[in-house]
Amino acid sequence: MGGGACGDNKGIGSSPKASIICYDGRAWYLHCWKNNGVFSLTSHHWGWVVTPPGLGNIGQGDHSGINIADVINSSLNVWAIACYNYNSDTTSERVSGAIKTSWVCPRSQGASWEGVFTIPMYHVRSTIDSNDLYREYVLQAYGHDSCPVWCGPICSGDVHTTQDYIKAANMEGFDSPKHLCKDKPYY
Repeated sequence: MGGGACGDNKGIGSSPKASIICYDGRAWYLHCWKNNGVFSLTSHHWGWVVTPPGLGNIGQGDHSGINIADVINSSLNVWAIACYNYNSDTTSERVSGAIKTSWVCPRSQGASWEGVFTIPMYHVRSTIDSNDLYREYVLQAYGHDSCPVWCGPICSGDVHTTQDYIKAANMEGFDSPKHLCKDKPYY
């Protein structure tokens, strides 16, 4: 997720420092939502933001040549090209086209090459300018007490894009992002 100014979350919460990069003047970071779904009398009932699986392995051992910027850049390029519809056919077409026309050498891009990582991304810029209820909780750091609240269409300010992101991120059926919303959002 991302799209806000680098170094300033613009009133929509606080992002985890462990996985943030600045790309074209905008801050982007990785997050992973742990849906609890088990009744509890605490906020943990709704789930929380956790460190994405494998993040601790980046830059170490077999993954020593990979960094967080590679993961985010690769995923951002996928998102820019095909949104949530990048697949093996897209990869073949893009690599073939890059080699045939010499617009870029995929090998020189390394792990940053589009499609090496295909983590669903979304742009929160419209949330910064919105009056969404609880918008100050959209971004959350990793931790058991971090429970983001999404009462509006957080992905580019568009309900359909938000629905597409939730599907791509396998978050369908999660009630946790909307647990404090007065009206049930359309996603």
